[in-house]
Amino acid sequence: MSHTSSLYGQWLRRDLSQRFAGSAGGRLWLILQPLSFIVVITLVFNGFFKTKWPGGDGSAIDYGLKVFIGLAIHTAAAEVLNRSPSCILSHPYLVTKVRFPLGMLPMVNLGVAGVQLLLSLVLALVAALLMGSVTAVEAGAESVAALRANAERNGLAVEARQADVFEFLK
Repeated sequence: MSHTSSLYGQWLRRDLSQRFAGSAGGRLWLILQPLSFIVVITLVFNGFFKTKWPGGDGSAIDYGLKVFIGLAIHTAAAEVLNRSPSCILSHPYLVTKVRFPLGMLPMVNLGVAGVQLLLSLVLALVAALLMGSVTAVEAGAESVAALRANAERNGLAVEARQADVFEFLK
């Protein structure tokens, strides 16, 4: 089991480092992407279209954080669902030449999406606490609780453990 977990860690680090390799910001994009996403979503929908979130205090920050939290969870789920079916086909040398735990490849995709989701939710929490948006923190806690319940219901122990990190929000 320890061999598989160390192999999982190596593949997870490899996938995360390859994600933004060759770009100007490198791994900094793991932080810059969610931050820019919050700003663009808030500016477009709340600034230009004057969209308001039902409930809450009606501020742009509150709206942006609530939408961002929902979209971060959606993006993580969409990434896992889009990348996992083709991950084994994209590594044919592992299927034919080497004895390799193939079930780990979709779990690596799940782990990468979980790391990005974790960073996004931490950034949203920090922004909400700095801006004093209590309703966004509550929405984040509800979203994480829903994510954990869904992960446990579907048997995704890795996502459930990642959701445990946010237990302090409640």
